[in-house]
Amino acid sequence: MTREDPKLLPICHFCGEYKGVGICKNPSCSESVLGIGEGHPIESDSKNQSCSFCKKKSIVSCVRCGRSFCQTHSEGVDLTRLGSLHQRLGTCVECKQVVCDSCWIFNPNGDILCLTHLEEKSETQGFH
Repeated sequence: MTREDPKLLPICHFCGEYKGVGICKNPSCSESVLGIGEGHPIESDSKNQSCSFCKKKSIVSCVRCGRSFCQTHSEGVDLTRLGSLHQRLGTCVECKQVVCDSCWIFNPNGDILCLTHLEEKSETQGFH
């Protein structure tokens, strides 16, 4: 686990409620209802969802986990590198799809790489 692992953070990434360590205990939270925190991605439709942070109308969603983000929290969505420490979304340098900070990793050049491409590279290069 890393310092920014959602399970270690005391505030839920999805509903903004205090949760302590682990998955969210809020019964109406999409993380606890749909099991997102346990690695079960959801289908997303950003037009019908609210922002994972502030509950404003979302304009974009992560293609990997389905979390939605409003105009304010989607800053840097078009960047393939980290532009600020508060950036929550970015574009994968390989597939050019939008991914959130929970679904990306940085390649050796500092570019955003979605976890799908990390998994593909580790399989082809024999890493597990």
